[in-house]
Amino acid sequence: MILSSEVWDLLSDGHRYGEWVSGTQQVTAADPHWPEGGARLQVRVGLGPLVLDDTCVVRICEPRRRLELEAKADPFASP
Repeated sequence: MILSSEVWDLLSDGHRYGEWVSGTQQVTAADPHWPEGGARLQVRVGLGPLVLDDTCVVRICEPRRRLELEAKADPFASP
């Protein structure tokens, strides 16, 4: 499936992560080469008083086709 340019523009702008990932309160840092493989976002996620700092890493990027991410919300980091 090929994504529309509007959808890809949204996904490929790390600072807009909170527009498509619920629970995101703030993007605190974004690698300038987002969404290339290995690029990272630092985000603050939560609901109400429960807030966690999260790192989101691009695992696979096929522009306009696929964007696979791994989120690691400390202290619940993925293995």
